[in-house]
Order: sequence, then structure tokens, then C-alpha cells
Amino acid sequence: MELADKIIHLQLAALKPVYSSSLTLPCAQERSLLRAVREHPCDSAQRELGAFYLQHGNPNRVMAELEPAVRTGAAQRDLIGLYAAAAIQAKKFSDAISVLKPLPEPPRQLD
Repeated sequence: MELADKIIHLQLAALKPVYSSSLTLPCAQERSLLRAVREHPCDSAQRELGAFYLQHGNPNRVMAELEPAVRTGAAQRDLIGLYAAAAIQAKKFSDAISVLKPLPEPPRQLD
């Protein structure tokens, strides 16, 4: 699979929870999401916080929050995709490529 295909696949997977939900988190939710990540830094809390920042048009904040996990290799594939989607949205293509390139190909879907 070409790198461009991998980027598109992961970007769509990362954005699915952001745009497939009719629920848009209000701005006031940011404080509780940040607290959840600080108290329990698990992938699901980071994913919710990243989705919040993407919904509110702040891809640089997504990258700042997820970068430690992504750069140390502790992030799961969906967090890497979320980070890459934010990097693409912020037009930081080299950052997106650097985290996506080492990933193995995603499983192929049956039609």
C-alpha cells in the first residue's frame, strides 16, 4: 500500500469518531477532558480530548496533547491516525508522514 493510501485510510479512521457523532462537545467540556487525561492518561481519554480539539478547529493542540504518546511509540494506531489527521489539517505534512510511515499496512476490508 502506498504511503498516500495509508495516510488517507488512517485519517478517515481517526476522523470517524469526530464527525460520525452528532454530539458536538461544548467548549466548557475542555476542562473536564483535560482533567480526565491528567488523572487517567489512557488512550480513550486522549482520543476524546483530541476529538474535542479537532471539532473546535485546533489541530495544533491535538498534536501537542498526543505527541508524547505518539513519539514514544506508546500510542495505539487510532491515536497515531488522529495525530496525523491533525498534522494534515495544520498543513504539517512532514509530521504526518513521520508517524505514518513506520506503521504496517492496515487490514484490508472485504467488499
